[in-house]
Amino acid sequence: MSAEGRLAGLRESTWPLAALGLGALLLFWPLAAGRHLVPFHVFAGDPALQGLDLAADRPDWRFFDSSPMTMFYAQKAQAAQALREGDLPLWNPFASLGAPLLANGQSQPFAPFFLPFLARPTPWVYSACIFLQLLFGGWGMARLLGRQGCRGPARAFGALLFAFNPYALNFCVYSDVWAFAWFPWLFEGAEAWLQGEGGWRRLPVLLALMALGGHLEVAFLGAASVFAFLGVRLVHKRCTPEKWRAWALLPPAAALLSAFWLLPFLEYLAHVTSPRFGGNQPYPYPWTAPWVVGGELFWPPALLALAAAGLLSPRGRSVAPALLPPFLWALFMAFPFPEVLQRAATFDFLSGRYGRSVLWFVLVWAASLGLPAVLEGLAWAARGAAAATAAGVFLAGFVVRAPSLGVLEARHWVPLRGPSPAEFPALLAAGATAVLLPLLPRSMLAPRRCALGLAGLALASLLPFHAAFDVYWNRSDPRPAPEVRRAAEKGRLWFGHAGKWKSFPPNLGTTFALRDVRLSDPFVPKRLAALEWPRASHQDLLEAWDERRVRFVGVAAVLDLRPSGGEGWRLEVRDPKAGPRGFWVGRAERVSSPREGLAKALDGDKWRETVYLEEGGGAGAVGQGEGGTEPPRAARLVRETSTTQVWAVSAPASGWLVVRDLSWPGWEARVDGEPAPVFPADGVFRAVALPSGNHVVKFRYRPASFRLGALVSALTALGLLFVRRRGP
Repeated sequence: MSAEGRLAGLRESTWPLAALGLGALLLFWPLAAGRHLVPFHVFAGDPALQGLDLAADRPDWRFFDSSPMTMFYAQKAQAAQALREGDLPLWNPFASLGAPLLANGQSQPFAPFFLPFLARPTPWVYSACIFLQLLFGGWGMARLLGRQGCRGPARAFGALLFAFNPYALNFCVYSDVWAFAWFPWLFEGAEAWLQGEGGWRRLPVLLALMALGGHLEVAFLGAASVFAFLGVRLVHKRCTPEKWRAWALLPPAAALLSAFWLLPFLEYLAHVTSPRFGGNQPYPYPWTAPWVVGGELFWPPALLALAAAGLLSPRGRSVAPALLPPFLWALFMAFPFPEVLQRAATFDFLSGRYGRSVLWFVLVWAASLGLPAVLEGLAWAARGAAAATAAGVFLAGFVVRAPSLGVLEARHWVPLRGPSPAEFPALLAAGATAVLLPLLPRSMLAPRRCALGLAGLALASLLPFHAAFDVYWNRSDPRPAPEVRRAAEKGRLWFGHAGKWKSFPPNLGTTFALRDVRLSDPFVPKRLAALEWPRASHQDLLEAWDERRVRFVGVAAVLDLRPSGGEGWRLEVRDPKAGPRGFWVGRAERVSSPREGLAKALDGDKWRETVYLEEGGGAGAVGQGEGGTEPPRAARLVRETSTTQVWAVSAPASGWLVVRDLSWPGWEARVDGEPAPVFPADGVFRAVALPSGNHVVKFRYRPASFRLGALVSALTALGLLFVRRRGP
């Protein structure tokens, strides 16, 4: 490329860079002031936590999901701790009775943009990682538009809109958006390969990185969308069989590259259950969602007008047929017409909410193509279609209403909020502009001024969302209350709640290295589900009080909520007399299934004197030991990291060490340095056979699925690295 061409390319790149810089300055300035995006302050008033920003705005508890802290931040924090201990982030010892971390799928501890957080795990660094992902997605959209021949103004408009649209801002702290940020890079890579300007190897790498970055369901939607897009484009271009073979190899190549976490995830799915498996509720949006501001689906009606113009333009017509399959799929996921169609589109497992990622991506792409189409003088028929689209949506907005909470409870609609009085001026301006812009003659449309005006209008329309977005900004870096710390020294904790108000929500203990027996996760280990713990509709696993089961799982301290006068609460600490987490027992009995072992262990608290071992753990070690008449003895935990435990046991006779942690494939044991089989015990726990005497027992979590997956991933990466440079 000549120097003049490089200079022109640099000038074109200045537009999106300036737009992203302006959006970052207006929307993310609190980051420069030391504030962060981890909404700890939602727990203001919780007696279990200190150091909260009490002056920060708290969200409406009816709508707020605590996943940003209790799952995503907590899991990343645990991964950082594991790496500091010299371990791989494979297991989380602090959630419930222990749980897989990497295999969970949603945790994705090696997410590319969170690598700085693993090195320095602070809320501010975590927020900076989220911010960089939004900029990364915006720049990817600018590159995609540039590949289609769009000039600087359209690229700036697309970059701004993709990085800072209402969906991206409202959900930037959720893993949904972390996968969404990779969409434009995927499609840009696909377009580059089709145009012969980029190698095929880039596509499986991008797919693997997207899945590694966050939400698996949204990543699946993105992968399936680009695969369908490529298929349609290959048909239109009448490509060679070599191209088709490469297209067919794309999913297996990405899967093999991801094998180091994908194989453990498949193993994880085989050992968990979920309410979704028994009949998923797809959570549809009401038909009003395209207009209601809180829907995060469309930004009506200006973008719809530009999108209509873009799809009718020459640039848009080249990709519109290929975008139609993913767009319709996402539309059927999000809206129930009829619900049976939505269930088919979601495979009766995915949530309809995830479809908004594809809808927003297609909308931004099409609207960005529509901007130059309008400025360059689109045919009057296309202009009329765009104006009619805008007018129809604009007028519909005056008669629709957001669904009430009653409708939400009765029909499982996703809750939406209507526009506030402060947002109406922005909507009216956007609506009027959308109707009039396509009808103006070209002589009145100065391209740069019009582009800047539209970009400013889009950004001004986003600013009202900053009020909702601002609920995340705070300076809280909390710590557990002193009574929580003292209780945690005894072992596992259980927290009470008052109605739907939860003190210290489940999984949050992972952030502070506190063992909280409760669990909040879409998937539940089958062994824990077999406990049949009482559970109300609004409660997480092991959250209801059941004294017998609390003792059985080894809760060392109960922290109940008690009124402290007015609307405040205080913590009352009790000892449930659960016994030690690890202990020696001299009597054992064989059982045929986890359910049988659990039933016998709970019958009269027989687990205190007899361990019930499942078949398949080594028949020679099961039976009445020499110490069958000896009382149980506590074992001492010498050392514990994320994936290892060392126990000191004094056995008066041959018997078994029972550790009340979750039995899971991949746990290995050594007794005094010698390998020993690990038995599933009492339907839930782990046990190891011991001879009489003093012993050191070391447990280590090293699942074969991870070792095999890491080998497959490494070999696939080498294969992609050394494949012929020309590519298919």
